[in-house]
Amino acid sequence: MNKPLHIFERLDILMPWGLIVSVVLALLSFGLARFYVQKLNLDYNRRQVIRLLLLFAGATASFSAIFRGVSLLRLTPVCIYADATETPYGKVAHKDLADFYIKLEMRTRPMQPDVPIDSTKFLHLIEKTGKTHILSAGDYPIDSILAKLNIVLGY
Repeated sequence: MNKPLHIFERLDILMPWGLIVSVVLALLSFGLARFYVQKLNLDYNRRQVIRLLLLFAGATASFSAIFRGVSLLRLTPVCIYADATETPYGKVAHKDLADFYIKLEMRTRPMQPDVPIDSTKFLHLIEKTGKTHILSAGDYPIDSILAKLNIVLGY
C-alpha cells in the first residue's frame, strides 16, 4: 500500500478524558443511587426523589460516555496519498474527486434569521458519484487539509 504523504489527526485530544469522566460519573451516580440513599436519614419520598435524580444523572453520564466512545472510534485520521484521500467516510481516488471546498455554515436565531449566533467551517470533498465527505473544523484542521490537497492535486 502507498505511504501517506500527509496525516491529519483529529483536534479534540481531550476526548478520551471526557469518556473517562463520563464513565466515572455514571458509576458513581448509579452506585450512590443503589447503596447510599438507603442510609440517608430522610423520609421515604425524599429518598425516592434523590434516587431518581441520581439515576437520571447516571443515565445522562452513560449516554454521554456511549456517544463519546462512538465518536472516538469514528473519527479516524485523514490521510492524503499521492493518488487518493482517506477520510472517516471512506477512501476517494483523486481522479474520482469532482470538487472540494470549504463552506461556512451560519447558525441563526429562529425569530431573527439575519442575526448569526455562531458559525462552523466544513470541508466538502465531493466525488463524481455524488457521495460527499464532510469534515468539520471542530474535528480536523481543514485549512491545512485543503492546502495540502491543493498541492497534491496541483491547483
